[in-house]
Parts: sequence; structure tokens; C-alpha cells
Amino acid sequence: MAFTIASTSHSSLQTRGEFATKVPSAERSLTSRYLLRSSSNGLKVKAAKKGVSSVCEPLPADRPVWFPGKSPPEWLDGSLPGDFGFDPLGLGSDPETLKWFAQAELMHSRWAMLAVAGILIPEWLESLGFVDNFSWFDAGSREYFADSTTLFVVQLALMGWVEGRRWADIINPGSVDIEPNFPNRKRPKPDVGYPGGLWFDPFMWGRGSPEPVMVLRTKEIKNGRLAMLAFTGFVFQAIYTGQGPLENLSAHLADPGLQLPNSMIMPTLYFLIFTETVKVDRPISTAIYFFLPTGNVSNLHRIPSAETWHFYLGEPITILEIDDKNGSVKFTNMGQDILSNQVLQYTVRPDVWFGAFPSRDFDVVMENKLVKKAPRDAEKHFSLVGTTVAPAFEVDDFVLAKRSKLISRFPALKSLISVLTPSD
Repeated sequence: MAFTIASTSHSSLQTRGEFATKVPSAERSLTSRYLLRSSSNGLKVKAAKKGVSSVCEPLPADRPVWFPGKSPPEWLDGSLPGDFGFDPLGLGSDPETLKWFAQAELMHSRWAMLAVAGILIPEWLESLGFVDNFSWFDAGSREYFADSTTLFVVQLALMGWVEGRRWADIINPGSVDIEPNFPNRKRPKPDVGYPGGLWFDPFMWGRGSPEPVMVLRTKEIKNGRLAMLAFTGFVFQAIYTGQGPLENLSAHLADPGLQLPNSMIMPTLYFLIFTETVKVDRPISTAIYFFLPTGNVSNLHRIPSAETWHFYLGEPITILEIDDKNGSVKFTNMGQDILSNQVLQYTVRPDVWFGAFPSRDFDVVMENKLVKKAPRDAEKHFSLVGTTVAPAFEVDDFVLAKRSKLISRFPALKSLISVLTPSD
């Protein structure tokens, strides 16, 4: 579906620009800065050709798009929150269909956010001892205060009434208005999908405070899209691991290694709420190939970015990490034999001393000593891996470990450090 979202009554209302000028420039996010265009006479709003609601300012034609350098389709003109010009199949080219997609995505987003909260919060409360035997995945098979048929009929009637009123509001915007009347207050016409008012917007944020409404609605739809993806991840996690998302996250943090022998898949949830676009002072990432023949090592070093290793072909390699704070050691075996606990991909945390060596070149003894094996032919025994650094690698960030200094800090690791550092 077209990833756009906003009121379907936008075209019937006039634009009001004063809300955009109320936000101090120092407080505007990157998203909100795209709402405004500066000129020598002040700030001016570039109106979208289809018009917008009375409170929601349109995005300009040079707004960020999902694919940099690509022009958005003409039917996605910036008047809908969350409009990044994404509709490669042209599903929203028909105006009436676009209205339906906009409302459908808005409702799905809100339900997904409620669903994600309804899964995470009870599971968290269960971990604290406030809830017993919680499982969202089989909630439908549990026994409640009434039988399942009665609950279904009651829910069907209540949901039918609510959805009927929402449908009536789509057909005739403003016809389903529950806002109380006040003689000294002018009642604004609500946008479809955004009822606002005393019941749904008591702090009047949806009328231009504390941020332009386009910013708030864009945040809502971005979080809603993430929630839909997160819920999909919850489903796959429950199917393959039989555990909740927080249980899976805890297990992953305890042992980030891939645990395919146990479940044949390890879906990992990282549920992150991004509400702003962040500008960084360097490229997003850099990637290289790294050829490691037998008899060679990657010396211990550290960088302030996360570095993800990808195994491509050849013999397995071992990544060695030394925590700079407490000297704890971790070995990660990379290779194609995933049933033997080798991994195809691994991420090294920032600011950790790490290096790598061909796994078949050494025997690891007591977790703190490497015993070198007989030399082998480098033309026949090698590994090809790749590394991706994010944020991007810069030479000034690179710190090569000094053997004597590191051994003085962690004397018990002398064997390991000596193998993976050049002589002073």
C-alpha cells in the first residue's frame, strides 16, 4: 500500500500558516525544518497543490524522499503526514483509493502500537512478579469470565458500532462530532481520522502546540509503521522460539551468538522508536573485504563505532575481544558450519579491543592462551570476510594496541596479546 497517512478531508479545508511560525527555530527538528521555507521577508509555507487541513501544514516539494534523488509521484504531494514519496506500484494514484489507504494505514498503525504495548507491558510485569503465566500468543485459548462465543459477539457489536461511526465520518467528514458545545468557543472542524477535541486532544496539541501538527502526525505514523513491523517480528518469534519478545531479547543480550542448533532460527527484536531524522558528521557506514591467509592475524585494535563482520568463504576464523574495562575475554568463531556454533555474521561493540586469527592456526588453552600449530600452505588455507563499520570508519579513530602497555594492564592475557599485537 502507499505509505502515506493523514486526513481524507484535507482538500476541503483552508490552510492556516500561523502555527508553523510559533515554533522557535532552535527547537525545530529536522523534520519540522522541512515544513518551512525561509525568505527575506520571514517564513512562508509552500502549500501543496491538493490543499491541507486547517492545522496541518504541507511538506514542500524538496522534502526528504524514501530514495534520495528520486522525485515523488505527483499524487503524493506532501499534504499527507509521513509522505516520503513511497508508492513504487502506483497503488495510490487514484484519489479515492489513496484516501482509503491513508485511513487504513492510520488505523492499522494505531492498533499495532496498542498491540505492541499490550504484549511488552504485561510481559515486563510478569518479570517483576505482578502477572502470572502471561502469554499473548495463546491468549485466545485461555478461559475468561465469559465463554469465547459471548466475548466474540459483544466485541463484534462494540467494534461494529465504532467502525460504523468512523465510516460515516469518512463518507461525511464532521458528521460524527462528539465535541461539547461552549458558547465562547469556536468549534474547529476535525480532520477525518483525527477527532481531537476535549476527549481525544485535551491539551490541544493537535491544533498546533507544542509543535506543528504535521510533525506530530508524522511522528505518529512513523511509530505506527515501526509497530507493525515489530508485531510481525513478535509473531515469528513466538512461532520459532515459543517465547515472548522480552525473553528473546534477554537471551540474545546474554549470548549474542547465533543459536541455530536449538531453534534453527534466532529472530531478534530491536524495537526502536525513531521520531526524528538525525544528521551525522560523517557517512553512515563503510564496508571492506578482508582476506586472511593462514599464518596471518588481524592485530588487536579498537574503534568508537560498531563493526559487523560477515563471513564469505574459506576456513573459519576466530574473533578475539578484550574488554578494556575489566579484561574479560570473548572468542567468536565465524564460518559456514552453523550447526557447530559457527556464525556467518557478528558485530563487535564500540571501544573494545579486538582482533582475529585463522581458527585452525591455534589451539585455545584455558581461555587465555594460544598455542600455535604447524604452518600450512597460505595458497590453500585462507578466509575471506567483510566488515561494515557504522558510523563510518575514519583513520583518526583507529587505535592499534601497544603490546607492552596492554600486557601491563592484563598480565594474565600475555599469550593472547603477544600473538595479536606487533612487537613494540
